[in-house]
Amino acid sequence: MATGEPFLELTFKPSLSVIRRDLLLLSVDLRSLHEPLKRSVQQVIIPSIRANFDAQGRPAWAPYAASTIEFHEMLGIDMSRSMLDKTGALKRTATTLAIWTIGKEDATLNSLPPNVWYGNLHQTGGKGGKGPKGIIPARPFIMFQDEDYEKITEVFAKWLDERIIARWAGR
Repeated sequence: MATGEPFLELTFKPSLSVIRRDLLLLSVDLRSLHEPLKRSVQQVIIPSIRANFDAQGRPAWAPYAASTIEFHEMLGIDMSRSMLDKTGALKRTATTLAIWTIGKEDATLNSLPPNVWYGNLHQTGGKGGKGPKGIIPARPFIMFQDEDYEKITEVFAKWLDERIIARWAGR
């Protein structure tokens, strides 16, 4: 069977050198994850934080102490609004992109700004209340829910698909 003809021949179109070049260029596109991180914060994390406020915690936050309700009523503060949402300032601030630092490899929220300083206390709980015990229970509103992880994965997958399509468009 030695006819000089190849038994099996593979031909790549485009050539392997073109594919290798495109893969190298794609790797350059993928060096920074800034864009999918930003999209994840905008499309998943911020809406999740907003939902945490709307549901008054997921899981539910500890209710206000009777002494807290009495104190606020004495000051004429309406306690019928959603918990942690008396003026809306904390919810508005916690659901803005501006409080995030988004780099090439991570998205970080270290602390809430001074105009909503009390949000840091509610997030983690601790000493600070005016009542006899002065303890505020943690009412975390900046947190991931189980379903957020899958949604963030989808954001990254869509972004990667966009990069691949952009690199190989027209082939």
